[in-house]
Amino acid sequence: VIPHGVPDPGPPRALPPRDRLRLAVLATLEPRKRIDVLLRALARADGVPAELEVGGTGPEEARLRELARELGVADRVRFHGRITDASAFLAAAHCVVLASRLEGMPLVLLDAMAAGRGTLTTALPGLETVSGGDVGLHVGETPESWADALGFVWSHPEQVAAWGRAARERFERSHTLERSRERVGAFWNQIQGAA
Repeated sequence: VIPHGVPDPGPPRALPPRDRLRLAVLATLEPRKRIDVLLRALARADGVPAELEVGGTGPEEARLRELARELGVADRVRFHGRITDASAFLAAAHCVVLASRLEGMPLVLLDAMAAGRGTLTTALPGLETVSGGDVGLHVGETPESWADALGFVWSHPEQVAAWGRAARERFERSHTLERSRERVGAFWNQIQGAA
């Protein structure tokens, strides 16, 4: 398996001020992305001044906007529509969140690493190399689990900073476009030598 690479946006920006917890999700707004779970977690995370920045468009947008209003969190959720600069969008957050039920290799996690941001993700098979461990936290599937994760992130700013540093280091080591090209070239040379 040759890991994907993404463009290097340059040195990571400093984390945003800690007056509130800024979370970013960048996704197609569809049911499998489970953004509704994030909205419910926001409503349950007592004492956590969290805000959710939602980048992307899709068939669920109107329903998600309505749900945010029903849950009383509409003032803490911003829908940005289509994002043209993923790195800048993600770098404006403390953490990048991905609550999906199903993913292949989500490029948003590679973009998060490139931006020097840790991640909160559902524990999905195949994501071990780009989420959890030293670069973020794997979270259960329920809104309660996500609310607990938000509480942890809010109360452990040093961990958030450490995840971001480790994410950037992992990106530089394994997920730059140059590193990906090197691996493809080595694999191609191996195939040609075996022929």
